[in-house]
Amino acid sequence: MRSMFTNVQRQVERTGRSGTPRDKYLQDLVSQFQNATDEESKEKIAANLANFAYDPFNYAFMRQLNVLELFLDCITEPNERLIEFGIGGICNSCVDPANALVIVQCGGIPLIIQCLSSPVRNTVSISEASKRRFCSLGDLCTWGFVLSMQPCDKERDPET
Repeated sequence: MRSMFTNVQRQVERTGRSGTPRDKYLQDLVSQFQNATDEESKEKIAANLANFAYDPFNYAFMRQLNVLELFLDCITEPNERLIEFGIGGICNSCVDPANALVIVQCGGIPLIIQCLSSPVRNTVSISEASKRRFCSLGDLCTWGFVLSMQPCDKERDPET
């Protein structure tokens, strides 16, 4: 049975001898996003990057290429689709403690909370899932959400 996650052997099999290594492919996507002049292109690239964010094989590449920061930047845009893909990428990647730490250190917790009041239902749902994933990390969550003056959930904060 095949795993839905990639490993080095599977990546070599899928890439082949003349294929693009994953880190190079992700770097190309980041460059395309940075150079895109139209919103539709940015949306497609952000969605593509968010899809890569679920796989632990990509976590180190994403940190190295500052993709987590790119997702946070998307959340600050006025474009609701970029916000949705940005929070999707955060949600997909924050299960990894190293990624979660980068997100917290870059001010991501207030941005996640801000997304909870989005007019886009999917953005709200993804934000809630992100918040719960951060809450499962214990102290990191407590630190981040306390700084944001928001409890993680009612079970952890009996005062609300």
